[in-house]
Amino acid sequence: MNDSARTSYLENQFLIAMPRMLDPYFTNTVTYLWKHNEEGALGIVINKPLKACIADIFAELDIVCPIEGFYRERHVLAGGPVERDKGFIIHDAGQQWESSIEVTPEIAICTSKT
Repeated sequence: MNDSARTSYLENQFLIAMPRMLDPYFTNTVTYLWKHNEEGALGIVINKPLKACIADIFAELDIVCPIEGFYRERHVLAGGPVERDKGFIIHDAGQQWESSIEVTPEIAICTSKT
């Protein structure tokens, strides 16, 4: 792959939907594009909250919520229209779990299913 093709990828960038975006799912959204290469792209919409909060999700899964304080009541974000059966957590790369994928030295993404 030549250098000009490599620089055209948008990995680790934010995509902001243009005001005239016709797709209703992506209207007024900001998407964090965490993977983008010759095989395709993976992104997470980071500004489309659902009605459920983090504590609700843990309760639905019958798991004790390990998160305390303010973040426990934060709304879960929709993420995207693809792979809706998965949950993704964008987190500090210093904290790694079994399914964590390091995106940059500072950012990692953990998925609920592998």
